[in-house]
Amino acid sequence: MRPIKIFTVALLLLLNAGNSWAHGDEDHSESSISTENAEATNNAEIIITDGWVTSGPEAIKVKRGDTVRMVFTSNKVDELHLHGYDIAVDLKPNVPAVLEFKAEYPGRFGYELHKAHREIGAIEVYP
Repeated sequence: MRPIKIFTVALLLLLNAGNSWAHGDEDHSESSISTENAEATNNAEIIITDGWVTSGPEAIKVKRGDTVRMVFTSNKVDELHLHGYDIAVDLKPNVPAVLEFKAEYPGRFGYELHKAHREIGAIEVYP
């Protein structure tokens, strides 16, 4: 099998793995906010309670070139970090924090809470 085919198969398996960051009996169904326009803005609001997502999408699906705007509200102090893009935002109790960036790199990129040492969601950027 050619290396590009192996990579493609591995990427598809990773994207379809069905990872869940739900806690307990919480239902965190996957959400898509993709657009038809490569210059579109995608917005998501995510509520974090005691280090767990209690409202908002588990995975955000966008197209390469989209602007992504995520608003995080947490009841605890923490730092949220988006892997792959190396972007971080400080979270203060009950104060919305905005993470906005242009989705330039295709792939799946997790975001995590540093103090809680927990990945709480992901951005999926499609070509």
